Amino acid sequence: MEYTFIGHQSWLIEEGNTKILLDPLLEDTFGFDQRYGIEVVPPRIVGEGIYKDIDAILLSHEHSDHFHLHSLNKISRKTPVYVGCLTIQPLIDAVEKLGFTVHKLKSREKIIIGGLEISAYQAHPKTVLWESRVYQFLFRSFKNNYSLFIAVDALISKDFEQDIYNKDIPQPDSILISNNSQIPPKGVTGSLDNLKIPENENRARMGALGLRLVKGIIINYSDLVHDLEHIILCGGGFMKTGDTFGEFMMSNQGKVAQLAAPLFPDKKIDGAVPGMVFRNGELLEERSINISENIERSIALKEKFLNFLQCPEWNLKAVSESSLFSFQECCEKILSEVLSKHHQIMASEFGRILVSTGNPNECFALTLIDGNTKLEKNFSYNWKTNNWKEIGNVENIPFGIRAIALDFFYVVIGKIQIWDIAGLAVSSWYDPVLGNNPIKYSPMGFIYSLFGEHFNTNHFEKLCNEQIKEISIV
Repeated sequence: MEYTFIGHQSWLIEEGNTKILLDPLLEDTFGFDQRYGIEVVPPRIVGEGIYKDIDAILLSHEHSDHFHLHSLNKISRKTPVYVGCLTIQPLIDAVEKLGFTVHKLKSREKIIIGGLEISAYQAHPKTVLWESRVYQFLFRSFKNNYSLFIAVDALISKDFEQDIYNKDIPQPDSILISNNSQIPPKGVTGSLDNLKIPENENRARMGALGLRLVKGIIINYSDLVHDLEHIILCGGGFMKTGDTFGEFMMSNQGKVAQLAAPLFPDKKIDGAVPGMVFRNGELLEERSINISENIERSIALKEKFLNFLQCPEWNLKAVSESSLFSFQECCEKILSEVLSKHHQIMASEFGRILVSTGNPNECFALTLIDGNTKLEKNFSYNWKTNNWKEIGNVENIPFGIRAIALDFFYVVIGKIQIWDIAGLAVSSWYDPVLGNNPIKYSPMGFIYSLFGEHFNTNHFEKLCNEQIKEISIV
């Protein structure tokens, strides 16, 4: 079995003449924000040989770094597309509108395509809500029984772990893990960073962040991973083109693997770089002839990063262009939309945390910013009466969101996605006394869930339909 890394989390899996594409990202950028978009890093150029004569396409879930209509448009419509049975319907509808036939797979369901047996596995139930529909895949070669498990974007499937422990399937020879850690440089607020904590203390609380993340992936992620000898890291291979600092640290998994290897002498750790080809777990010396480094863009990004380090100034950055909507109209619509989701808020883990503060009047705030005048308005949410009140300052509010009003407005009306503005036009704070687990306490995690595709399928359908209209269908 050979598998070629295309970039971020896209792979070409081959056995003999059988060719399978997983989550194809074949272009330079993705996302629904037309002004900036999200750029694949390290920059590369994908040749036609990667997506020609494909036998099947696997789509793990609906997020725009895994589901890209422009990339799918490059592929023959005779190619069957497979998705998990939890996949939201607008994704299926959009793929079918392009002319593909879509097949749903249940967790543990097996399919045979040429020389490969492929098993689908639903993400672990403890996976964060916005990644809970992810499907992961086990590939097994009929030629030599070599097997590769690709653990996309989520905790390793509980069904998969149980099958291993019960010896229903053998332990895979290699496992491919998503390392989506995106550490911004000094002076930049990460999407889950806590604004209530100074930057140096934010970093100090996390410790040696890079090493801690690698440890979490390789040791604490799963007992199954702890027992495996061969681990491949990929993911995190993107940046917002509106960023002023270039690509994130840890976007280059090749460098991450080099740093991690001496720490785990009992394991073989590879970091995927676009164009790398593996054969039965061994990294080949020759790169794919169909993927080449975009040298000009790589140089530009390096210069961008070095320029930022000389003058590290960063603030929330407007993603959307100016519109006919006033600042006041944006504020009113955002506040109204949040109120309409009161039941989702109170049923969520974050809602329970708000209730635990014992103060319904001053526990969560929203600071909205006029992208043009920089005027700010602060609003306090009352979870008991489900209403907003404009307030003077937010110093004593334990939880809150800061956002460019127009960008947040475009998210709530479905013009762009929450992922398009994360890390650029929105940030958050939470009471550090509660703990330093951003997944649990950061309002951003809650916002990802509240405005993600699973709760807003009509918005996702609208965005897909608009993108299909732009595509010259081949």
